[in-house]
Amino acid sequence: MVSRRRRRVRSICRPLRILLLGRTKRNRARGGIARSAKMIRQALASVGDEVLLREVTELLTDIPQGVDVVWHYGDWKWVDQQVAAAVQAGVPIVVNSTYDDHPDRRKWMAERLDEWDPSNSGLVYMGVFTHEAELDVRMSKMAPRVVALPKTIRCEDVSLPFEKREGICLGEVEKLGRVRLVEGMDVQAAVDRLRRELPGVPLSVYNQYGTRGTRSPVGTKKTPYQDKGFLEWISRHRLYVSLMRHETFAMVPAEAQSVGTPVLYRYMPQSLGPHLGFTGYRFDTLDELVLGAVVLYSNKRVWEQFRDAGRLNAMARGQQHVGGALDLALRKVVLRASGLPVETTADRASEAEAE
Repeated sequence: MVSRRRRRVRSICRPLRILLLGRTKRNRARGGIARSAKMIRQALASVGDEVLLREVTELLTDIPQGVDVVWHYGDWKWVDQQVAAAVQAGVPIVVNSTYDDHPDRRKWMAERLDEWDPSNSGLVYMGVFTHEAELDVRMSKMAPRVVALPKTIRCEDVSLPFEKREGICLGEVEKLGRVRLVEGMDVQAAVDRLRRELPGVPLSVYNQYGTRGTRSPVGTKKTPYQDKGFLEWISRHRLYVSLMRHETFAMVPAEAQSVGTPVLYRYMPQSLGPHLGFTGYRFDTLDELVLGAVVLYSNKRVWEQFRDAGRLNAMARGQQHVGGALDLALRKVVLRASGLPVETTADRASEAEAE
């Protein structure tokens, strides 16, 4: 006799049908959220899953028949209604939590889960981008309702040699001006130290969101963001430095690796830390930042090893290879939502005797 648990596990081994709520409108196509929705769809399709993509800023009036899971990825305008619609239909929903490792965000996640699913039906989940965030002891009370989903990263086959690269990219100018994101880092002090220790090396920032009046750090050059050719522009830099501490993910530094640009970063357990690991250079202080920047900018052999390690890491985690991991992460949600208890060694022994 095949147990109910075994039948249920087998039943969700078929291709999934996923309703993805993301940015689809042309006037909202700029930025990581819109790009991610397209890449998620392509990645899951590559392993045989069906992804129905709908605009996240519109009401969810119906859920197509046969949908296994809803994934809310992006804007919050109608999230309450969209979660309620999924719960009413008995379909599990994962909401991208925008978890940034701030205490107030953990508090917000717990409050929203209790508000959306007060009976703890097993149908509502918060999505994070790393297992470190999923297993964070500070979120232990909501752990069964938090699921790690890998980030989709675009990769391009562009990699200039050491000699043909110049300068250091410091990231997006508006984000550099947000104290919450760069907590614990004086951006202008970092720029000043880099200019002093690497005289004549160009320091650049880019403006992705078109915000007028945002001041660039003194000593940097601001470049308008262009979706086409952006990674090629990144590839002309010898280094990419991320001064962020509290971002939900930080896609551009991860993409920079794909074009062979070594990344120096601050540890973020919810995002870049586990994603980059030793394929990038982690720093905690200005002295450590300067050390890494000087060595990597001037030592070709060290630079080339970080270039190669970064490209391999980006390839392994890129869109073309992440579909299977996304598929299995969503199947975990479907399995948890089925209401089956956690299986133990004793359970398996009892089932074996019954058979």
